[in-house]
Amino acid sequence: AGADWINDVSGGDFDAAMFDVAKEFLAPIILMHMKGTPQTMNSLAVYTSVVEEVGDHLLRQRRKAEAAGVPSWNIMLDPGIGFAKDLEQNLTLLRHCGELVSRTQPSPMLIGASRKRFIGTILGEPDFKKRTFGNAAATAI
Repeated sequence: AGADWINDVSGGDFDAAMFDVAKEFLAPIILMHMKGTPQTMNSLAVYTSVVEEVGDHLLRQRRKAEAAGVPSWNIMLDPGIGFAKDLEQNLTLLRHCGELVSRTQPSPMLIGASRKRFIGTILGEPDFKKRTFGNAAATAI
């Protein structure tokens, strides 16, 4: 029983103890970008510059984790594809992934695009089980 790593979709915002757990157990932690909650995020998909704003948010959350004692080498970042982003914003993040990675060094970047709705929209495929090739294309970027 237990966990080997933490994938925090709130980037540390929903549970104040998350960073303490990562620190205490030396668990690698993924900090994802999302605005609002899963219930409100779609209405909050408004950005002036999605790459800049997501990058800035991820850096702030990484600094909070580091300040709480999480070793920097145990922190990964995730721009939150599909979370509080529309189709164009998701594609912009993928197109400018190199810039996002450069802005957030030295943390590794995780891109969780698999089976997301934006792939289904592009492919015209509502069944997430049939998005394998779209998933492969997003992963290859």
